[in-house]
Amino acid sequence: MQKSFVPNNRPFAHAPNVLELPNGDIFVLWYCGAYEGAEDQRVNGYLIRQSAEKEKPFLVLDQFEFEGQKWYPETAVPILADDGEIYLFFFAFPASNFKMNEDLRCSFLQPLHTGFSCVPLKTTQPMWYRHLMNTRLFWCKLEDFVAREIMPFPAEQKAMVFQGRALRLDSGEWVLPYHRHTGTEMR
Repeated sequence: MQKSFVPNNRPFAHAPNVLELPNGDIFVLWYCGAYEGAEDQRVNGYLIRQSAEKEKPFLVLDQFEFEGQKWYPETAVPILADDGEIYLFFFAFPASNFKMNEDLRCSFLQPLHTGFSCVPLKTTQPMWYRHLMNTRLFWCKLEDFVAREIMPFPAEQKAMVFQGRALRLDSGEWVLPYHRHTGTEMR
């Protein structure tokens, strides 16, 4: 294994995930924006090529329309299927989840256990932040490492957040690690 620097073209980057491709290249993705939970948040990707050819970060998944409002993607989990297709599983939150932070003295918006963003910066003006209670799970197929035809999981799967790498069982089934936000707790 070799260390490699993955460039980020946004001020904030969080929750990376990695997928080794059949040709030995490494596909890295993470969500990023001005800060965690920002209204410019998206999922970026980067290819670490066996050839050592330098790449630039690229957009994998941007904000999208669903149920009449804009949704913002976060942690994404890639899976390489037996047919060679790459599928992306991720959670997103709707624009209606944004609230205004009026406390200009705080350096963290809210503790994580409340389901709100932690933003490690001091603010000099009010800023938007999001909470996670209405998140939804989605999936899509990637074509040339770009998301296509975003599909939701069943509606009862709200307040769930993917976290970590997908695991393949001996049976061939996949396990996607997640946690759930319920009220002020994470489960």
